[in-house]
Amino acid sequence: MTQGRIIVPEEYKPMIAQSSSAQGFMGLSAGKSLFTSSEAMKAYACFGHEKFRSFTFLIADLPKRYNLMALEGIDEVRATYRTAIIGLDMRRLLKKITGNYKNVTVRNWIDFSDNEDYQKNLALLNNAYQSDNGFSFECNSIVWGFLSLPKNLERSQRLGNSLEDRVKICKSYVLDEFAMLLAVPKILGEDVCEIYPGKNDLQEKLQRGEFSFCDELIINPQRKFMEAYYEPPHS
Repeated sequence: MTQGRIIVPEEYKPMIAQSSSAQGFMGLSAGKSLFTSSEAMKAYACFGHEKFRSFTFLIADLPKRYNLMALEGIDEVRATYRTAIIGLDMRRLLKKITGNYKNVTVRNWIDFSDNEDYQKNLALLNNAYQSDNGFSFECNSIVWGFLSLPKNLERSQRLGNSLEDRVKICKSYVLDEFAMLLAVPKILGEDVCEIYPGKNDLQEKLQRGEFSFCDELIINPQRKFMEAYYEPPHS
């Protein structure tokens, strides 16, 4: 049986040739099945180790509390406790996997949550959600897609809260995640490349400054992005 590997679409291949001097990072949605797979994360850790000068896994554990609040009807204290446990479990898995890679580090959300750039971005995006209809519509579209997943529909229907209530809570996950992902490349340094299995179009619009409020966002204009997908082993 062959080992799993990371596949990069052809359009990003030239970027790989120049990545050895860059810092790489990857945000990990807490609890997502791909990111709890030991084999998949071994492949990403190896990829980060081989392709970048240094590489950081960022566990997006704390924002998940909003999804738990919306889908299970629990309060923020209990949801925060649950997400902290999920984050610790992911950290243990990743630390075990990355032990042999000295240039690969694992960080939790709380490690950056006091950062001023992140906090400024979060405040700005929350204000923009209230004042910019185009931005709020695109945020809500992401939330609607998440809430429309069959497993999430079933969970929320058992709870009985309205779609409006669920969107109101879950949009905080989206805003929190964008605030951090925009700030982290500036926190890490100048030459930074984010990798992920898929591209978020709204995040890229924010990075490119396509909304009127974007001039106030704290970003690294040199930040690059690369799609990177895990291919399971073939027997």
